[in-house]
Amino acid sequence: MNFTINFELFVLFFVLTITNSSSQSTTAGDVITITKGTNVAKPGCQSQCGNVTIPYPFGIGPGCFLSEWFETTCNTSVNPPRTQIGGLPILEFTDYTFRVLNKVATTCYDPLGNITQNDPISTSLGLSSPFSFSQKNQFFLIGCDDVALIANPQRVDYTIGCIALCSNRDDVLNGSCSGVGCCQTSIPKGFKWYYTSIGTMVANHTTIWSFNPCAYSFLGEQDRFTFHGLSDFMDPGFTNRTRASVPMLVDWVVGNLSCSEARTAGVLACQPNSRCVDSDTGVPGYRCVCNDGYEGQPYLEPGCQDVNECEDPNNICDGVCTNTPGGYTCSCQDGYVGDGLKNGRGCVKKSSEFPVIKFSLGTLSNQQVVAIKKSRVMDETEIESFINEVIILTKVHHRNVVKLLGCCLETDVPLLVYEYVSNGTLFNHIHGKGTMPWLSWDNRLRVAAEAAGALSYLHSAASTPVIHRDVKSANILLDDNYITKIADFGASRLISLDQTEVATLILEARVVREGTLEQLQQVGELVKRCVNLTGDERPTMREVATELEGLRRFTQHSWVSRHVDEENAHLLNKDNEETDLYVESINPYSSTREISTSYGIHNGLL
Repeated sequence: MNFTINFELFVLFFVLTITNSSSQSTTAGDVITITKGTNVAKPGCQSQCGNVTIPYPFGIGPGCFLSEWFETTCNTSVNPPRTQIGGLPILEFTDYTFRVLNKVATTCYDPLGNITQNDPISTSLGLSSPFSFSQKNQFFLIGCDDVALIANPQRVDYTIGCIALCSNRDDVLNGSCSGVGCCQTSIPKGFKWYYTSIGTMVANHTTIWSFNPCAYSFLGEQDRFTFHGLSDFMDPGFTNRTRASVPMLVDWVVGNLSCSEARTAGVLACQPNSRCVDSDTGVPGYRCVCNDGYEGQPYLEPGCQDVNECEDPNNICDGVCTNTPGGYTCSCQDGYVGDGLKNGRGCVKKSSEFPVIKFSLGTLSNQQVVAIKKSRVMDETEIESFINEVIILTKVHHRNVVKLLGCCLETDVPLLVYEYVSNGTLFNHIHGKGTMPWLSWDNRLRVAAEAAGALSYLHSAASTPVIHRDVKSANILLDDNYITKIADFGASRLISLDQTEVATLILEARVVREGTLEQLQQVGELVKRCVNLTGDERPTMREVATELEGLRRFTQHSWVSRHVDEENAHLLNKDNEETDLYVESINPYSSTREISTSYGIHNGLL
C-alpha cells in the first residue's frame, strides 16, 4: 500500500485519529473460570499443550471440539509445544477471549531518508468465523514522522488512521501516547481481518533520524503496552519485545444464533448453573456464562460448580462463614451479636465491656477534632438510647458535662458527635500502669468536687432534673487540663418526681426488686456511718457484719415476703418504669477504642 501525503490527507487522518480515539470498548470482561473446572475438556481429550490449558468448545483431535472453527492443534516440533488455531499461535484461553501472538509492522530509514526496511503486516481470523478482534485492543503507531492506516479490504465503509509527529527529542514523553511520538486509536466491533503499513509524513525521518530511525505499527491489547519514549525509538529489539509482551486479544462466541434462537432450535450449548448471554462483539452468536457463585465449564456436563467462598480469605465475613449454593452467608457465633460483616457491624461479644458502642475520632470542616459515637448493633433499644441521650444533653449546659455538638439520625446507624476529651477516663488514670504525677491528693479532691458539682447541677439546677444512673470512673473523662467531664447519658432519665422516688431511681433496679424500703434505708444508714470522717464514729467491721447478718436473716422470714411485692411495685413504679437502655457499661476511651481517620462531619449536625 503506497501513501501520497498532502495537506488535505493530513487533515483527514488527523480527524480520523481524534474520532476513533474517543470510542470506548463495550466487550465483556476478561474472566478466567472455564479452565478451573474438573472437566475442562471432553472426556478422553487432551486439555493441555505446553503451558496452555485448552477448554471445550476448543479441543485437540476428532470429537473434541464444538465445530471446525474451534479445532486446535498442538505443535510439538517447538519447545515448549505451541497451541495453534489454524496458523494463529495461541497464548491463553479465557471465558470470552483468547490471546494471540502479535505482529509488528516496521519501516526504517537511513540518514538520507532511504528506506532500509519495510515490513507491512496482516492478520486474518476468518471472515465467517465466530472470532473478532476485541475492542480492548488498540492500533498503535510509534514514530516521529509517520502515518499508518489499518484497513480491511472486505469493508470499504471505514479506514482507521494514526499520525505520530515530533520535531525534537524533548517533545517525547514516557508513558504518553497521544500523538507525539506515539499514537493510538480504537477499532470497530466485528473486526476480523486487517492490513497495515507505515508511510512518512514529512521528510522520510531525515530531520529526526538521530533519535528515531524506525517507525512501528501494530494491533495489541491496550492494557499490556506502555510507551517508553526515546528508549523505544532506539531499541533494535522493539519488534521482538512487543511481540512477546503485547498480545492481540480475540473475542469468541458460540454458533451464529442468539440465545432465544438457539433455545428454540434445541441447540443451546449452556449446561446447568450457567446462563446464556447474547454476543456483543459485532459477530452473531452467544456465550455460556457460569451463574454468580459458580465457576468451571458451562459447555460440558455437569455444568458449572459451586464456589466455596468461605475458603477465600478475602470474603467479607468477620464471624462465621457458611457456604451456600451460589453464595455464602455471614453470621456470629454463639455469645456474639452483630451482622458478621467486615464492612458492617461485625461481631461483638455480648458480655464484653465494650459490647455495642464504637467511638471514633473525626474532624469537622473547621478542623476541630470530635468524638463520634456509633452503635455496632442497631435495634429499637439502641435507637431509643441514642435519642434519649440527645434529648438530655440538649437540656444540659455545664462546664463539667461533656458537650454534644450534633447528631445525624438519617443514616442506617445514628451518629452522635461530641467534643473530644483528650485525656481519656478517670478509670484509666487510677488503674492504668505507670505513675500519674498529676493525680495528687489536691487534684483527686478537685476531680471529685467537679464531678459532684456536675451531678448536683443535673439533679437540681438543670431545666429538668436529670438522674445519670451510671456514674463511675469509666464515665468521667479528663480534658487537656485534667478538667472533669461527665459522659455517657444513654441510661439517664429526666425526672419530675418526689425525693423518695428519686432515691429509688439512683439504685440498681435489681436491688429495689429484692429489698424492702426499710432494708434499703438501713443499708444506706450503715454506709453513711462507714464513710464518716471521724474514726471514732465509724462502726467496727464486727458491727458491720452483725448488722448485715441481721438484715439477711430478716429477709428469710416468710412473713416478710408477703409485703415485699406491694412495696416494691411502688418503688419501681412498674407501670411507667423503662428498663436501662444500656445493659452493659460503655467505656469510649478505653485502651480498646477504635480510631478512624478523617471522618468528616459536614452538614449533618443539628
